[in-house]
Amino acid sequence: VTTTLKREILEETGLEVKDYRFVGIHSTPASAMHTYPGGDQALFIEIMFEVPVGDVQPVLDDEHTEFGWFD
Repeated sequence: VTTTLKREILEETGLEVKDYRFVGIHSTPASAMHTYPGGDQALFIEIMFEVPVGDVQPVLDDEHTEFGWFD
């Protein structure tokens, strides 16, 4: 999971993850369950991390128009 965390943040923002803190796992089965056309089912979960970034700014690509920091 942490390998994916680092890879996705780098791909989406250009930022390298050097430190992180696990925050939690969340899922709401009533709204997170998905059934595919072939009948296979998947339950989506959110795995949350806090990642300090210091004074650096993300690099936006053509998939993004803005970014924001949240507490």
